Amino acid sequence: MTSDFTVSAALVFNQKGETLFVRKHNTKMFMQVGGKPEPDETPLDTLIRETNEELGLNVLPENIHSIGIFNAPAANEAGLTIKAHCFWFQIFSPITARAEIAEILWCNPLDSVPINIAPLYRDHLAKITRQITLSLLSQNQTAETR
Repeated sequence: MTSDFTVSAALVFNQKGETLFVRKHNTKMFMQVGGKPEPDETPLDTLIRETNEELGLNVLPENIHSIGIFNAPAANEAGLTIKAHCFWFQIFSPITARAEIAEILWCNPLDSVPINIAPLYRDHLAKITRQITLSLLSQNQTAETR
């Protein structure tokens, strides 16, 4: 599968192990935070910039973990395919929808996800999200028993 454009996307987790989905203005699909690179921007740089623009977060590179690169149908551009550089990180502060983000939704990936979910999550990230959630919850329980 060849891609029409490249993006950076992140699974963002909160302290409860929930994962973040965002929906852009005038769209129906929920997806991960992220976006398209500026000229000469690395995938990690793109993610850091987009996370700040869309959520007001300043995430340090050392707190961001790479997942991999996946091709998937674009969520909001019919007939196009994305090449997504995927990452994950955990946050401990509140966030606010900014820029093109119309809606923020936190979901427990062990229970359910939004009906209108982007193909990247559905086809590639759902299983990985559950694994990360279980690991984070286990770490949190271990920390609480110390």
